[in-house]
Amino acid sequence: ELSQSVLIVDEVDGMIFDKGPASEKEFNDTEFGEWVNTWLNQLEMTGQIEKDYEDFRAAGESSGQIQKEVEQAYHAAQTKKEGKDWVERGGGLYMLDPKTQMVQEHAWSLWLEILRRQKKGTPIRYRYVKAILCRLQCFRTYACIFGLTGSLGQEAEKKYLLDYYDAATFNVPFFLDTCRTDEEPPKPSVNDVVTIVGEDGDGSGEAYRKGTSGSIGTLVERREEYARVDFGDGKGLWYLDECITKCMTSKKAPTNIGTQDICDSMEAQEAAVVELAAAKCMEVPVLILAANPEAVYRLAGALREYLGEWWGEDTGGVLELLHNPRNPQEFVEIVGRSTEPLDIGADEEGNPLKAWRVTITTAEGGRGHDYRVVDPV
Repeated sequence: ELSQSVLIVDEVDGMIFDKGPASEKEFNDTEFGEWVNTWLNQLEMTGQIEKDYEDFRAAGESSGQIQKEVEQAYHAAQTKKEGKDWVERGGGLYMLDPKTQMVQEHAWSLWLEILRRQKKGTPIRYRYVKAILCRLQCFRTYACIFGLTGSLGQEAEKKYLLDYYDAATFNVPFFLDTCRTDEEPPKPSVNDVVTIVGEDGDGSGEAYRKGTSGSIGTLVERREEYARVDFGDGKGLWYLDECITKCMTSKKAPTNIGTQDICDSMEAQEAAVVELAAAKCMEVPVLILAANPEAVYRLAGALREYLGEWWGEDTGGVLELLHNPRNPQEFVEIVGRSTEPLDIGADEEGNPLKAWRVTITTAEGGRGHDYRVVDPV
């Protein structure tokens, strides 16, 4: 029985955040679709629906309700903005999520159908809600659920999970750090990457250490039985030796290389992003998360102009990573290319020079994708 089962969900944030706690399931209705196309013809020709139109009298109240829906959607379609409410990908029109600006490939709305008809000449497909899927109920059907994510962790997200899903959050160590032998693990030294396994330390930093168990940092100083760990933000916390363990992976602790300066405008912010990306792409692959598709195209153009011919439009040096529902494999291919090196000519002695690609995407490319971070050679 499900009530005695444990469910493990990978990339759980894609289910509970991107899709929300509940979602509607729509089904096509061919007859209503024919009505809607007829009424739209009337709206476009005369500006109004002939409500006493003979063919629809027998439909009664349902006809009047759908007529109102068509009129509202017709006027709403005229207010929708490309890049904010909808986007064209692969020759098709798709709705954008109002919060994340991600393409909602299977989302349906009558105003979107009207835009598709006006811009692409496709007939209206009318849908109605037949069922509502409640993810809260689905999740609570199981005895216990483990949800894995590499994205969540902010206080607001933890509170949401606790309030709506009654979910506790904790950090999971790197896989290789769970593959231990019976031997005593080596004592970490200064500059080693360490995992926090306890939160005891000196009396001064107790409040700051709370909630850090499972975090990754760098051991930067030792003093008797205490060790100071830096988490990449320039601040260090003191822990008892028994509260830290050396990471057995080859991963380095993350370091914040950004600036804390606040830009005066969006233009200034984008200029700062372009400058930082141009500097870092000589050392590592660069991934930029933009607010919407328009910002992706705008930043891509600015970077190509700033970096010059080796990052030109035909070189693949600057990649625009946007989901194309008509060709989903294209997204995967761009992810694969995004961390490949880029040839940028040769030095005075003829030795080849290499730099890295810059990939610009929206929230849809910022998580849940397998960016290669090591050289397979």
